[in-house]
Amino acid sequence: MLRSIFSLTLTLLLVASCAVPTSAQRRRKRSSRTARVVQTVPPPDQITASSQFDIPTSKIKHDVVGMTLRNIRLLDGRTEGQWQFAESEWKEVGVVETDVKGNNATVIAHLQTGDDTSELDGKIRLYYERNEDKWELSSIENIDCKFTRQPNATTSSTLPAEQPSAPAFMPLLNGSVTIGAGKRYSVQFHTDSPARVTGWFRAEGGGGNDIECYILDEIQYENFQNGHSTPTYYNSRRVTVQRLNAQIPPGRYYLVFNNSYSLITPKAVSANISLVR
Repeated sequence: MLRSIFSLTLTLLLVASCAVPTSAQRRRKRSSRTARVVQTVPPPDQITASSQFDIPTSKIKHDVVGMTLRNIRLLDGRTEGQWQFAESEWKEVGVVETDVKGNNATVIAHLQTGDDTSELDGKIRLYYERNEDKWELSSIENIDCKFTRQPNATTSSTLPAEQPSAPAFMPLLNGSVTIGAGKRYSVQFHTDSPARVTGWFRAEGGGGNDIECYILDEIQYENFQNGHSTPTYYNSRRVTVQRLNAQIPPGRYYLVFNNSYSLITPKAVSANISLVR
């Protein structure tokens, strides 16, 4: 009888020891559950440019330098102001909206900028084009940007009597730019009256020290972008140095320096070109 009770007790202890996992078994089980929920996330440098559109505000501040914003409301209510962005001025930019369609993107941004005498505030529209793995700013457009401070501002009630005005010079490009191999550089501008584009340019780089310069309206520029033959308001052909004096009617235009034919060599272009109205 005692032997039977002892055998039964031993059997129950063996069954209980098999049913309760050891601490080592519990650790292995938790490790297995953790391993099943770990996901592999690619590092940031492996996320391709094609999978996202992200233009930081620092790039916008850099890209607008040298471009001219037009049709800015003045303090007296007229929409005749214009502003050429400079590297030295302060800028605050906030992205409001982006719209991406293939290799083209439109960004609406709220902009504040100014210098010692003038300040702007409002929204602008920026047009970007993707060239290989880089987004390049092609043109800008005013939405509701206005002057909040301007030099020698007067109200309409204190405006002096009109005097014959001297020709107004608006710089389009005054300085130097480097145009990469297979690239182009364009400056968008607008005139409400017949005008002239006048000045000079010089190219350095490559075996020929050459560049092509065009003045195109909006339709001509769209054909040029898509690789089609188009008439021009000015065509320098391929030259090293050239003066230009082109007459244009009212409208929106592009001053273009083209280096797309050079597959290897970038070109340094120095220029002093203005719109005269």
